[in-house]
Amino acid sequence: MSLSLRIFTVPALVLAIATSFSATASARPLNPSTNTSSRRPSQTASIATQRPARLTMEQHFNRGFERANQGDYAGAIADFTAVSQIIPSFSEAYFNRGLAKDLSGDPAGAIADYSQTIALNPRYSQAYTNRGAIYLDSQQLSQALADFDQAIRLDRTNALAWNNRGNTRLALNQFTAALQDYGQAIALSPWDATARFNRGTAYLALGQQERAIADFTAALRLNPNYAKASQNLKLAQELSSDLARAPEASTLRQ
Repeated sequence: MSLSLRIFTVPALVLAIATSFSATASARPLNPSTNTSSRRPSQTASIATQRPARLTMEQHFNRGFERANQGDYAGAIADFTAVSQIIPSFSEAYFNRGLAKDLSGDPAGAIADYSQTIALNPRYSQAYTNRGAIYLDSQQLSQALADFDQAIRLDRTNALAWNNRGNTRLALNQFTAALQDYGQAIALSPWDATARFNRGTAYLALGQQERAIADFTAALRLNPNYAKASQNLKLAQELSSDLARAPEASTLRQ
């Protein structure tokens, strides 16, 4: 089973917040461009050898993103842990460490970090969204639904929360409610093929093949390589053809 969708933070946006914090002076690395003309080269080298440079909070934060993008989740976790040690109240460090743990296959650790993010910032909609996705993947549907409900209450423009709540309701056989959630996700993110695919799946479950065909077709228009949409489109077309032939077969039998 594929994972439910997660929200990823964008380093540039987060750093706009992060740069308002600064590490202590002792945590800052030696800057090669600093004027050291009052020291002889041998003295500078000796100081650098005796006191290795330490990264600032911003540098750990940036490197954490770089490592995560390269698939080095252990390294990313180490960097975001360092950030949390420098600024223990910085919720972004826990959110991003949670995401790295999430992607590395540690759902329990990710839930703990998303929960810490929420404890520090109860209005963090994305943390509820990502924690809910873990609950959904583990079939803890009541917890998932509660998290997506809260994510949407905090941010009604959170398209991913609407989409994932639709998935939760679909798993609970709440088809009409799921369709409403997918419709909202599509309205907020019309270029995203996923919600179109999911709504098509809900229509297919309800036996509304023509609407399902329209959504799967739209999903493929947005993402021509969407294999699942292609498979479901063929299934919906076959079911629609079978339904269209059914009256003819009945007439022949008579």
